[in-house]
Amino acid sequence: MISQTSNLSFASFAARTSAALIDLVLLTLFVFLLKFAFPDAINFLFFDEQSTYGSSNNVIWALDKFSLFLLWYSYAVIMECTAAQGTIGKQCMNLIVIDENGERISFLKSLHRNLFKMVSQAVLCLGFLSVLFNRKRQAWHDVAAKTFVVKTGS
Repeated sequence: MISQTSNLSFASFAARTSAALIDLVLLTLFVFLLKFAFPDAINFLFFDEQSTYGSSNNVIWALDKFSLFLLWYSYAVIMECTAAQGTIGKQCMNLIVIDENGERISFLKSLHRNLFKMVSQAVLCLGFLSVLFNRKRQAWHDVAAKTFVVKTGS
């Protein structure tokens, strides 16, 4: 169990936000590179080629957005349970995600953590802002999954 006297350096709001922005830029570049390599498939998955969304195209609009959402969350879930223990953005910021025992999180715990991010986002992003007021700098999704984002020695 992570104790309050632990020597861990919990990640700051600024470091976590910076990591998320790095990931956003990288995933955006990735999607646009794929768009040039596989335009038909990527347009189908992520982009509606019509200039406006009419009421008959609400399903297409929702699927476009869901595809991007699924890409982001799949990336986070997979990266956080691997040996890297975090996304590329977290790696750039020397951050890792650990469980309450200080170990790498499992796939199921990563899935739980990332799905609960929807709750952190849903209420005006207050779940993310809670990092500013929590002693262990946990967002709501960290509390729910019993995880911590910590700074590594590197």
